[in-house]
Parts: sequence; structure tokens; C-alpha cells
Amino acid sequence: MGAKHIRYMGSVVATAVLLAGAFVPARAATVQEPLASGGTLTLYSAQGYDSTMAKAFQKLTGIQVKLTDDATGNLLAKIAAERNNPQWDVVWFDGDAAMQGLNGQGQLLRWTPANAKNYNALGRSLIPSDHAFYPTAVTAAGALVYNTKKLSPAQAPKDWNDLLKPQFKNQVAAIDPAYS
Repeated sequence: MGAKHIRYMGSVVATAVLLAGAFVPARAATVQEPLASGGTLTLYSAQGYDSTMAKAFQKLTGIQVKLTDDATGNLLAKIAAERNNPQWDVVWFDGDAAMQGLNGQGQLLRWTPANAKNYNALGRSLIPSDHAFYPTAVTAAGALVYNTKKLSPAQAPKDWNDLLKPQFKNQVAAIDPAYS
């Protein structure tokens, strides 16, 4: 595999591969080259439904999928550790910042799936201009968590704007969803 190992990054690349019946060769080749019969696609994923998608892809194409299901941060650490000898073909997780980072390291293949025209306006707006990765979904989640030993329910923020109040200055932390 080595330097000629084709690696795809992307939220949508995985969906295009898994849903559209496309394939990802695990060696240097054009995107059109078929994966040899009995070949294996290695998928690193942090999606909760990845096992179901991998099984559906296998059934549709006959290509075996070796799935590593883990948290995004753990997958990024694994990818970093394998940098000189990548073991993955497709990676699928939330977090365009992490995808952009991997793209900046030259680990992504520029590719346009045949079904890219089916994206709605929001989906098209999220595709980077170099087509290094594709979004499969948009995630928006938020939660306010506070220590009840330090704040009573009456003192706790009721909405996001409350976090701008002086009593919360330098008291708020946020996780980076790209490494959740």
C-alpha cells in the first residue's frame, strides 16, 4: 500500500461509497478501477449506524468491509499513527475541521461522486472547493451542563445568551466537536 495507498476522507465519501454502490480501491488506481473480487474495504467510522451501512454495502457490492468503529478523536489518533503506512480506505465522522486538517496534510483524494448533483443547496455549500471530502449530514447539538454544587438551578444559565453575563466570564468551556 504505502505511498500509493488511495485514501478517501469524508463524511459524504463514505455515504457515496456505502449508499451509491461505488467502491474505493485500496491501492493506487483510478476511481473507476474495480476492487478485485474478494477485496476488502477498510472503514474507520464514528457514526452510530456505520455497522448497518457497512453490511448494506457488502450485500450490495459483494465487497467485504472491515469496520473500525470508534470515537472521532481515537480515529484521528489512529490515522496520525498510521500516517506513513495508512491502513484505512474510507473514514467517516462528524467534524469538517478535522477533515480540513487531514486535507492540509495531503491525506485526502480529490473526487466528485456521481451523485454529487443530488445535494441540496446547504449540502453543496459545505463541500470544499477541492472536493477533498463531502458532508453526509449537518450536526447541530448543544447542551448546557453545570455543577449543582457550585450553582443552584436559579443561578444556572437558562439559555445561550445568559452565558454572556459577567458572572459566567471565564467560567465556560466547550468541547471541540471535531474531536468529540
